[in-house]
Amino acid sequence: MIKINILGDKTALDNTAVLMMFVYLFLLVGLLATCTLMYFGTIEKNKTLVAEKTSLESELNNLYRRTTSVKELDKKRKILKSKLGVLARLKNSKVGPVRVLDDLNNSTPDEVWLLGIDEKNGGMTITGRAITPQDVASFMDNLQKSDYFDVDDLKTSLVYMNKQSGQVSTTPTASNRESSGDNKNSRVVQENTMDETNLKIQEFSLAANVYFMGKEFAKRFDKNDESEEEK
Repeated sequence: MIKINILGDKTALDNTAVLMMFVYLFLLVGLLATCTLMYFGTIEKNKTLVAEKTSLESELNNLYRRTTSVKELDKKRKILKSKLGVLARLKNSKVGPVRVLDDLNNSTPDEVWLLGIDEKNGGMTITGRAITPQDVASFMDNLQKSDYFDVDDLKTSLVYMNKQSGQVSTTPTASNRESSGDNKNSRVVQENTMDETNLKIQEFSLAANVYFMGKEFAKRFDKNDESEEEK
C-alpha cells in the first residue's frame, strides 16, 4: 500500500538568528555598563580635581599673604635703614664741615691763595690764583688725595698782576713812568717796563665733589643702597 505524506519532511530549526540577538544584547549591556562606569569615574575624578583646585587656591592665598608680609617687612627694613643712614649723616655732618675746611686749608700750597668757595648740593667750586701752573696742579693733587674731595673739573687762565698796585687783569699794564725819545725806543722801553711791572700768574676755577662724612663712608653707604635695590 502506498503512503502519501502530505505534511512534508520535518526541517531542522535555525538558531543562528537567536544566537546573534543574544550576542548583540550582551554587547549592548556591556556597553551600557562601560559607559556607566566611565560616567561615575569621571564624576569622581572631577570631584578630586575640584578638591585639588580648592587646596591649591588655599595654598596660593597663604603664599600670597606670606609674600605680602615679607614685602611689608622688607619695606619697613629699608625705611629703618634709610632713617639710620640719615641719623649717621647728621651725626657726621656736625663735624664734617670743620674737617672739610681744615683739609682744604692743609691742601693749599703756599704759592696758592684762594679767592672764593661756593658749596651747593654736595659740590664745591673753588676759585683762586697761583704763581705757576705747577702750583695749581699740586693743589689739585692734594685735594684728590684728600678723604673729603673728589676733583671733577679744572679751568685755568693766564692773568697779569701789577706789582705796584696789586691789581689783576687779563692784559699787562704799563707803569706810570714816562719815556723819552723816538717812538721805536719808546715802545721798547714800554715793553720792558711792562715786564718789570707785571707778574704772570695763574687764575683757576676748580669744581669738586665734597664728602662731609668722608669718601669711605659715602662709598659704604652707596654700596649698601645698591645691595638693597638688587634684593
